Amino acid sequence: MLADAELAGVPAEGLLQQLTATVLERALGAELDEHLGYAKGDPAGNGSGNSRNGHYGKTVTTVAGRCGSRCPVTAMPASSRG
Repeated sequence: MLADAELAGVPAEGLLQQLTATVLERALGAELDEHLGYAKGDPAGNGSGNSRNGHYGKTVTTVAGRCGSRCPVTAMPASSRG
């Protein structure tokens, strides 16, 4: 994989950063699925009051360097907020 990345002009550090960002995005998405009780796109979330509300960009610094990822956001009912 590293050799293919090098041939494509992507340095090994860049590949590791991309993989790290992908893993973080998937982990956050799975955590949100568990929290909300339904998967992204599932009609069970329609009108639930606690649903997905897009995403925002986040830069995380890891041992592989800085990598950007998209963090999911939820909309919680006002009565649930601390």
